[in-house]
Amino acid sequence: MRTKYVFVEERLNGKLYINYNGFTLKYKLINTRPPKPESPYRPRNKYIPPKDHPWRKFRLPGSLDFEEKEEVLVDAL
Repeated sequence: MRTKYVFVEERLNGKLYINYNGFTLKYKLINTRPPKPESPYRPRNKYIPPKDHPWRKFRLPGSLDFEEKEEVLVDAL
């Protein structure tokens, strides 16, 4: 149940009562903190693109392994 406020009563006989809008709510007393559940997260291996991937073929002018290609326009005019 979601709410902002509840009334917690501790009686002289040691019993606890939790009330919300006139209703007594059930509760479970926890003496110790429960253990953390194991995370299903597994770290992934870093992605390395294959040798023929387009990212590996891209080169900027002036960088290593840059081959300048000439385009020949046939019947340009």
